[in-house]
Amino acid sequence: MILGLGVDLVDLRRFEREIARCPWSREDAIFTEAEIRWCAASRDPARQFAVCFAAKEALLKAMGTGAQSLAVFCDVEIWPSGRELQIVLHHQIKREAERLGMRNITLSIAATKKHTGAMVIAES
Repeated sequence: MILGLGVDLVDLRRFEREIARCPWSREDAIFTEAEIRWCAASRDPARQFAVCFAAKEALLKAMGTGAQSLAVFCDVEIWPSGRELQIVLHHQIKREAERLGMRNITLSIAATKKHTGAMVIAES
């Protein structure tokens, strides 16, 4: 049964500007250290960071929790699993997913030259 659906669309230029201004670090409380290493090693780091951010936002929307604070962003980790991306939940968000009865998370990513989007379906 579908518990929630979340969609997010981000402007790739925003992430290009952020990376040019200053590289992301764990202290920014948006990406985990593993995500930062993975995205920074990519051929297109800005797009990779945009994918992670959009996926995190889409998951939070699917759960109906939203991002009450930046701290929850690191509780949602995006990680490659073969040719697909996997969402791994930690701490507060993991407990909330368990409370909601969430058993499966489906992530779909779409991108153009200017935008990156993510859709998440949360199921019981």
